[in-house]
Amino acid sequence: MNGGKKLCKEPCPDAGGCHHLREQKDKVLTLTRQLHELRNSLMVEEARRTTAEEQLLTDPLTGAFNRRGLEKKFPDECSKTERFRSKKLFMLFFDIDNFGLFNKEYGETTGDMVLKDVVKTVEASLRPYDSVFRIGGEEFVILLPELKSFRTACRTAERIRKKVAGLAITPHTGGEAVHVTISVGVARLGSGDSLDTLIDKANEAEQEAKKKGKNRTYIYLGGEVLAAGNLVR
Repeated sequence: MNGGKKLCKEPCPDAGGCHHLREQKDKVLTLTRQLHELRNSLMVEEARRTTAEEQLLTDPLTGAFNRRGLEKKFPDECSKTERFRSKKLFMLFFDIDNFGLFNKEYGETTGDMVLKDVVKTVEASLRPYDSVFRIGGEEFVILLPELKSFRTACRTAERIRKKVAGLAITPHTGGEAVHVTISVGVARLGSGDSLDTLIDKANEAEQEAKKKGKNRTYIYLGGEVLAAGNLVR
């Protein structure tokens, strides 16, 4: 008796088992391979989409985020600020002093070197969750989330300003190293502020820093623009 098992009607070709079993095994292997190839294809496609999106949000010269990246990032940082009311979102607005004259004297190639070196220096001075954005030729914005006070934001701004002033950049044509400085404006996200109004506040403070002699930090506080000096002592 066969114990109720259905016998294969066709002869097994060898001791390794029935060819029907081998066919089923081959089908399983083929299906597994196809699923593996499909998964790899999906992973490659996802990586391509991610890379393409990053390129859309990134300044190709400096590697900083661009204006589109700022518009994407800003709502997320605002949401965090609403959840953690004891901590605030600050913006630093800075540009490179006399950059147009610098480009004219040393050439755009050296100017591009300056932009890249400034961004590297700024990024090295920030926390992992702070972000730098290039929003114009030599204009940049930094988002500083989760800060408790203007004092901390101003100290960050001053640290960045001094490190940039310490850069020594050799022109691409050779010769003595040159130095650049930045002027910085600081503003805090207030009730009802949009991205544009916050940029305007920080930019107003930065413009005052330029009027007062450049290479310094000013803040926008309560409708007034003030030197940051007293807050960083």
